[in-house]
Amino acid sequence: MSSGSSRDPDNRSGHDSGSMQKSGRAGPAGRDTAALLDEQMAYYRARSPEYDQWWLRAGKYDRGPRFLRSWDEETDQVRAALDEFGLRGRILEIACGTGWWTPQLAAGAEQVTVIDASSEMLARCRARMAAAGSDAAKLEYLQSDIWEWLPERRFEAVFFGFWLSHVPEVRFDSFWELVDGALLPGGRVFFVDSAESTGSSRIGDLAGTPETERRELNDGRRFDVVKRYFEPGWLRQRLAGIGWDIQVQRTARFFIFAQGGRIADS
Repeated sequence: MSSGSSRDPDNRSGHDSGSMQKSGRAGPAGRDTAALLDEQMAYYRARSPEYDQWWLRAGKYDRGPRFLRSWDEETDQVRAALDEFGLRGRILEIACGTGWWTPQLAAGAEQVTVIDASSEMLARCRARMAAAGSDAAKLEYLQSDIWEWLPERRFEAVFFGFWLSHVPEVRFDSFWELVDGALLPGGRVFFVDSAESTGSSRIGDLAGTPETERRELNDGRRFDVVKRYFEPGWLRQRLAGIGWDIQVQRTARFFIFAQGGRIADS
């Protein structure tokens, strides 16, 4: 999903993040982070008409009926966990994309705010919600660069799907400061992401850049994006180090999903 690009992260938490701010100017293998994230945003804007093909395993993403059956079963596993998580009150969805998860978020919520940097993605999210018959009065759509956005209110829960893997390590802490600032006391987080590459749109890793993949659209255009794959134990420890108690699980092959909150709220 596309949720932001070029500016250095603000210090939203009041913590001393000077060292992170300085390192935030260089991404994988010394590449400028701002330029890489600008290219990533351009990729998702251009990909918006074909993004759902990936979820539906259509076209070039088709790996046959056995793959699709496993994919659907594991997707259902994550959706069941999200239902059990219990989304109530005001929910923030970061990097909503085409709204693949938004109807499920809206089903039990009092109000859902979705944010994405791409107007193209937001338009498709709106269309999906209208088709699902969702109550438009409880939906708020925001087009904004996530790195420039400050929440005007706080939320009971924050959700993001397939976004954390697009956050470079140099901005990891800053992103979680933003999540912290968006949550009410006792607020919770749920996210889902890729466990491994399925080779769907990736055409290779860039030499010497472990956080970066090169992607190709249906029309042949190529873009470099941040893409990271997290081992559940490592990710839980990484988050604990910055004040979060997050339980991270993995499906058999395709996905990781996680839920929790601040250690201080535990």
